[in-house]
Amino acid sequence: MVPTLNVGDLIAVQGGLNASELKTASKPDGEIIVFRSPRSDGELIVHRAVDKEFHEGVWYIATQGDANFGKDTWYGDDTYQGKISERRLVGKVVGKVPWLGYVPLYIRTREGIILIAILVLLIIFAEYIPVLTKKQAEQR
Repeated sequence: MVPTLNVGDLIAVQGGLNASELKTASKPDGEIIVFRSPRSDGELIVHRAVDKEFHEGVWYIATQGDANFGKDTWYGDDTYQGKISERRLVGKVVGKVPWLGYVPLYIRTREGIILIAILVLLIIFAEYIPVLTKKQAEQR
């Protein structure tokens, strides 16, 4: 979604989205949505809603990344003519905080896990220093 959203941006997502009220248009007017990928379970995608179509009681949304030249073509469960079903919607992006998203990205790395473990050990150690100091003073 560069340049609108960058890697490392933390986004705020509003759930409970009604697809019939979703504003679809090309950049910069269409709303940015978050949806579950029909290609890979557990993968979330953030793209702009550029068009929608009502078919057999379900809204299907055409998406496009801001840095992409054309509309996305989706295949698989909950798709229709390259569009994703409203059932895959998680919500729409309502805000962002630049750079803050790097924290959870870093924590998922091996180095991040080691750093968190060290910090937890330091906090535990810092909590028990006064207890140990008090016990030593009482023993004198």
